[in-house]
Amino acid sequence: MLMTPGPTAVPEPVRDAMSRELINPDVDPRFREIYDRLTDRLATVYGVDSGGDADGGRDVVALGGEGILGLEAAVASLVEPGTEVLCLSNGLYGEGFAAVRLHEV
Repeated sequence: MLMTPGPTAVPEPVRDAMSRELINPDVDPRFREIYDRLTDRLATVYGVDSGGDADGGRDVVALGGEGILGLEAAVASLVEPGTEVLCLSNGLYGEGFAAVRLHEV
């Protein structure tokens, strides 16, 4: 499913790719290979290390989710638990963002 505002012309190679069977990241070993290749390439683009650190973390991660997921990940990586945060809200997403920090989600 392509959920972009339309009408949008979708090139044939994209339609073909979207019609292929999806792999399940929980059980398919090919997912890890694809994910590692993707994050290595993103690391090259952004000029950072794609390898893991001492805690097993990575400098580059690819997240699948709503747009606010990236914002939540950014805040979680910059703010220590228990830190006071000022969240200025001008609507729905700001309120949701405040709720995330309020409930330590």
